[in-house]
Amino acid sequence: MALSVGQFAKFTFIVLPLAVLVVGALLWRWGRIKRAHAVPLFVAVFLFPALVGGWLHFKAERALAGQPARHSFEWRGTGEMTWRSLLLVKASDLRILDAPAYWDFVEADGKQVLPLLAPNSYSYPALLHLGVFTDVLDLANLGSTDRGVPRPQPQKLFSQRAVRMGLLFSVPGFCAVVIFIGCVLGSLARPSLAPPSGPVIWGVLGLVWFLAIVLPLPFVQHAYDWGYWLPCLVVPAVWGFASVLFSLLDERIGRRKHATAGILALTLAQTGLHVGSVWY
Repeated sequence: MALSVGQFAKFTFIVLPLAVLVVGALLWRWGRIKRAHAVPLFVAVFLFPALVGGWLHFKAERALAGQPARHSFEWRGTGEMTWRSLLLVKASDLRILDAPAYWDFVEADGKQVLPLLAPNSYSYPALLHLGVFTDVLDLANLGSTDRGVPRPQPQKLFSQRAVRMGLLFSVPGFCAVVIFIGCVLGSLARPSLAPPSGPVIWGVLGLVWFLAIVLPLPFVQHAYDWGYWLPCLVVPAVWGFASVLFSLLDERIGRRKHATAGILALTLAQTGLHVGSVWY
């Protein structure tokens, strides 16, 4: 039901039935569900949501038949966000630690430019990190169209600290997802390597949502200046990846009171920086 209703709010939900089908296949391979349960699972969480998504897509195509396309693709590559910018960090990414806002202008060659919107100016991982750990659109200031109104102090300082301290979450989060993918792939041959079912559900749902948005970016026109890199497009994936990270931490150090207390304190401190950065 959730997968079906969600498609009325966001088109990306249309890919999630495929993710649930993958989860079902994994759980069956690991012996966690019986074949008798697989058929109703297929109907309930794949076939029905897929039919709803197909119907909505058909209705949308008919309703917008006379309208110009909003999103345009160049399947030879646009050059605006290259695969290197998508996958690898850059030296320029260090400036992200100063927590620039979406509409922060800088002067270059006598012109006022918006560096966050310039093609290949920063890597996608750095922009994703910036958007997750700060109010990059300045929504708490004067809204997403403030056109360069400076973020006041101390909110600017809180934003910078949130972005820098956020590395303690994003880097381990990336490592946790890599470990998760390795465990899932390895479990196809050795089911004993399979992670717990809960993180598998959230992790696979997150990965499918994330890849559906991110992999097309090198082919999307205006990938930078139209903000296709903004984390608002992949928030469900970020939640899924966070669940994978904390599940892995719980599995490895969950019984160590001092370690769990330290992680709790770190999480509360990060949360405090976030609140401080948007407290106007």
